[in-house]
Amino acid sequence: DDAGEARLASWAASERFPPLFAASSETLSDVLATWRTQALELAGIALFAVTSFGAFLLFASRASRANAAASRNELLLREVHHRVKNNLQLVSALVDMRARRVIHQETRTELEQVRTQVMAFANVYEILQISPDLDHIEFSGLLKSLCSALEIGSRIKLSVATEDDLHFAPQIALSLCIVCNELLTNAFKYSSGRAQR
Repeated sequence: DDAGEARLASWAASERFPPLFAASSETLSDVLATWRTQALELAGIALFAVTSFGAFLLFASRASRANAAASRNELLLREVHHRVKNNLQLVSALVDMRARRVIHQETRTELEQVRTQVMAFANVYEILQISPDLDHIEFSGLLKSLCSALEIGSRIKLSVATEDDLHFAPQIALSLCIVCNELLTNAFKYSSGRAQR
């Protein structure tokens, strides 16, 4: 007790000369203030660590749910493409059955062209179904598949030359397929039977 105020005395051995001791004393209020400050700092660090860990767990949980939802959506989209392809193949088969019953040759030819066009789009949806990336569709394969489907039942051979790695969003790829289908169908219709390029 120094002048009515309690003090905390401490001593420590010298690192360089172990037989020597150094002594010091601080008022009890200073020691308690230092301990309080250190305790608050440790509590702040612990709170920050716990909050950071909780935020990390929340982020990981949301990321996991988002990945699961994205996978589920991709699976559903592939299923939709598969069903559209199957429905188009069914329509193609129905048109083919009707074409076989038609006696008038011009009507039969028109129905066969409709069947060919429907099958071309069924092939497009088949490529969409097996495409590894549903955000960007490789267009060269779509165009070649479209041309192969249009060649069936016609006497015209198509030769397709495209740039490599033409990737489009699915909607743009389908729109381009519709345009190409119309152009090729018209070319077939008005060609004189020569091989077209």
